[in-house]
Amino acid sequence: MAYAGAATGAAGAIFSTIGGLIKKKVNAPNAIMLDAGKEAGKAISANQANLAGAEQLAAGTNRANQANLLESLRAAIPGFDNLVSSTSGQIQNQLEGKLPKDVIDLINRQSAAANVANGTSGSGFGRNLTSRDLGLTSLQMVQQGIQNSNQWLANARQNLTAPQFDVSNMFISPAQQIAVTAQNNTNQWNVNWLQTQMKAAQSNRNIIGGGLEQFGQSLGSMGSLGGVTGGG
Repeated sequence: MAYAGAATGAAGAIFSTIGGLIKKKVNAPNAIMLDAGKEAGKAISANQANLAGAEQLAAGTNRANQANLLESLRAAIPGFDNLVSSTSGQIQNQLEGKLPKDVIDLINRQSAAANVANGTSGSGFGRNLTSRDLGLTSLQMVQQGIQNSNQWLANARQNLTAPQFDVSNMFISPAQQIAVTAQNNTNQWNVNWLQTQMKAAQSNRNIIGGGLEQFGQSLGSMGSLGGVTGGG
């Protein structure tokens, strides 16, 4: 009995070995390589292709935001439009050196009084004095206008301009492009590996080889059982 069990076990080992050799080997798919430079180029190309649409979206968003802001300011500040128009108009006059009528009248009166006191009333010197005073005041107005203009523009930028939509927020960065491609490559590798395993499992060679391997394992088990029984 021990001899028969040993023979059965040996036959089982042979069949199992043959089945393992017949079975089709499953080869892992090749790794999908990634070129960072090419992926960066893809990101740039995608951004360029989407730029026109992004700019259109940004422009529409900015117009809507600005309209909403102005509507809120008009509701909160009575005469808001007149206030803005008057302020900008005064600054424009300053930039052009235009003196208000009351300032001109005051200079003329001061110049006339000085001419009378100096005995130069009606002379060319008296007229030059008035022109000089007007010219200096006009220059001062321009300088003041420049300062006021800078302050006004900064204030308008801060308080009268709605937040602007940044088109670059819609761009694909090279890092994002690389991450997406790497994940896609990983998913594709997993799919290829699964397909390879399924094809191998369904092949005739694997079916036959698997059957022989299982048969050999069964014979091996029987041989071991027979050996144990015979030894008793």
